[in-house]
Amino acid sequence: MNETRKLAEYCHAIGQKPLPQDIAAYARILLMDYLGVAAASAVLEEPSRIARDLARQMGGTPESSAFGLDQRLPAPLAAFVNGITAHGIEMDDTHAAGSSHPGVVVWPAALAVGERQDSGGAKILSAAAAGYEMACRVASAASPAGVYARGFHPTSVAGVFGSAMAAACLLDLTPDQTLNAVGIAGSLASGNLEYLAQGTFTKRLQPGHAAHGGVLAALLAQRGFTGPGTILEGGAGILHAYSDASNAGQLVAHLGETWELMQTGIKPFGCCRYMHSPMEAALRAVRGEAWDIQDIVAIRIGLVSAGWSLVAEPIEQKYAPRTRVDAQFSLPFGIATALANGRGTVNEFRETQLMDQTILDLARRVTVHHDEELDSDYPASWPAWCEIELDDGRRLRADVNTSKGDPGNPVTPAEAREKFDALATIYWTADQAHLVAEAVKQIDHLQVRRLMSILREDRRAG
Repeated sequence: MNETRKLAEYCHAIGQKPLPQDIAAYARILLMDYLGVAAASAVLEEPSRIARDLARQMGGTPESSAFGLDQRLPAPLAAFVNGITAHGIEMDDTHAAGSSHPGVVVWPAALAVGERQDSGGAKILSAAAAGYEMACRVASAASPAGVYARGFHPTSVAGVFGSAMAAACLLDLTPDQTLNAVGIAGSLASGNLEYLAQGTFTKRLQPGHAAHGGVLAALLAQRGFTGPGTILEGGAGILHAYSDASNAGQLVAHLGETWELMQTGIKPFGCCRYMHSPMEAALRAVRGEAWDIQDIVAIRIGLVSAGWSLVAEPIEQKYAPRTRVDAQFSLPFGIATALANGRGTVNEFRETQLMDQTILDLARRVTVHHDEELDSDYPASWPAWCEIELDDGRRLRADVNTSKGDPGNPVTPAEAREKFDALATIYWTADQAHLVAEAVKQIDHLQVRRLMSILREDRRAG
């Protein structure tokens, strides 16, 4: 079977018609979530500033808007800047089965090309849904554990196919041109995990590169450039090149029965998704109990195996994070800052927290344990447990099967709006943030240029 063609044709069809009402409603929530996360990152993150400064100097045809810039940029460059920006605070959406962040790649591409083409908002949502379907299925079929074992980042490896699909739909490419865009995108798939060794900015670069690459692939295909139609399942294709545990059948399994966009969760914590279930378990364990940080003797955490190399090793480095990226991938630090502050938002992963000796001392009381039972449902669910031993002999324990924000334990629309407001007002005034949220609600009836003009002209910071 030619899985690449079958999946590309299916996703292309999604992008050609309005979404079902419930799918469109969730797509709007994911769009709002992306905008809030990107807005905060545009102000708080140094990689965002570097990317937009570079883009400002590069210039080019004014087609699409980028956070923090008054000028418009060529669509691929705008997607690049916004992809880097939106990944900065580690609160962008996640797809558990693929261990990836589809929105941080798909939305920058869809909005950049949609603005370039003066597309209607309903078409943007359909194109984005097609991009989510493509990116998530590629990431799942590759097997996240297999991709990590090779040293790659699923978000950017699989994400470039999602951005290519979203861009292809908005450029009104034919099915054959779309297949070429997907084939071209395979030569632009990348993303290396070595950023973990030194906590560097390249983690932020990778979604931006994937968003840029996907738009570039679609524009090339529009002009007659060709790419291999077996880029996913072929002998030298992505699934074989980036993983030893891939399953091409997952690319097309149950097509039409599920929507991968609906399997995408919204992050409440500002750190690696593998830390969310353990952090939630820690907060649940102490809820309603009388305790103090100084009372804690030991904290034991059960973690799924796939997360070990990301958030638990090497353990001495995890106990003493040097940068914000280090902290966002340190499970001991995440547990400690969550317990010390009662939450784990963007503010709990700021530089000041890295120098808080109380948090650092508490982090050294955390040990991470392997529990084979936790792996039985992975990657469909990412369970964890936390046991806290106090000096009076009490042991406080909580088990989490599905952390808050995932489809099995979703945030409500009100909670999604609360997260947006908290992040968006770092960039906009409260009135401006409200205007953006209302525009997203009405996106089906707007040209996307109207939304993007709000992002560009009404900002107060950045």
